[in-house]
Amino acid sequence: MVTAGKKFWGLGVKGRLAASVVKTSSEANSVSQAYHCYALNYINALNYLETLRRHVEFCEFEKWCNRDPRCKKLQLTDLLVAPVQHIMKVPLILKEVESRTEEPSERELITQILEVEENSIRELDDKMKWLKNFERLLEIQRNIVWPSVFELDPKIYVPEFLKPALTRQPCDRIIVSPRRQIINEGLLQIWDSGKPQEMYVVLFDDMLLLTRRKKGLSKKKSSLSKNWASSFSRGSTSSNETSMRYVVYKQPLSLDRFFIYDVSVVESASCRLESAFVLVSLNRFQQVVTIHTFQAPSDQAKGNNSTNPSLAPYTLPPPFGVSFTPGCHHHPPNPFDFVAYYTTKEKPHDDAL
Repeated sequence: MVTAGKKFWGLGVKGRLAASVVKTSSEANSVSQAYHCYALNYINALNYLETLRRHVEFCEFEKWCNRDPRCKKLQLTDLLVAPVQHIMKVPLILKEVESRTEEPSERELITQILEVEENSIRELDDKMKWLKNFERLLEIQRNIVWPSVFELDPKIYVPEFLKPALTRQPCDRIIVSPRRQIINEGLLQIWDSGKPQEMYVVLFDDMLLLTRRKKGLSKKKSSLSKNWASSFSRGSTSSNETSMRYVVYKQPLSLDRFFIYDVSVVESASCRLESAFVLVSLNRFQQVVTIHTFQAPSDQAKGNNSTNPSLAPYTLPPPFGVSFTPGCHHHPPNPFDFVAYYTTKEKPHDDAL
């Protein structure tokens, strides 16, 4: 029986497999896009299911459907997640088939379709990351508060006829952009007034935003989707973050308009600022316009390398990271490592501005 089975695998199955692979190769793109669309909308489906379950009629209908033998005692949520799990298992199945295929031509065909499937998953990974990032941008923009010019500088003189037009900042919609990426975000201490203040700092790929957090009204999170950890995502926004308001502190800082000075151990001892670094902001004419002193919880959290010599002001130090609150949107290996990111970007020449 075993010998006959091996023969069957070696002859009939191989032939049908080769034909199936060729057919699948021609249809792989359209099928992959369908799975991509489903995976990207999976969270929306869970949220919608949560709203439907608030109605007694739907709950009764769902219970009646669950009694169908075809459900095999699986709940609706189990069936909804099945396509997402399926797309992740396809490369594993193909690798298993590839390992059992001896014919070189058929093995080559399977390798090709395996490459297509792996590329598809990488593409879906990129889409999921973009979607998570864009959703977080929308969330920040909905909850951000831009103080008016009168709040930023109460002593400023403004003619009466201009006051109504200047009560609102024209930049209140600048956060959301399809190309803007959130590199990291988290809590830091700032020493601008001689005493520490807690700031919530958001690092984008083009600017640094300093805000004060205030508790706002929060909407009830779906019990289905709050524990969903996407296999395509590096992290998710905590439920506490979604209920916060972000009041902008002063003005956003362009990444090509500031330098970072790493405070050495000797310098920190003299001014009692442990695990600190200083952000020096300049305008396009190389004039220093503002200075922010930040403090991390510890040298280890800051990622400070004690073997590096002291660095002169206005020069970029080696990359170091700063601790941030767990549960925030992004979780890179070195938390809040915005200097590492910043040093990889080329500063534009002033004559090009």
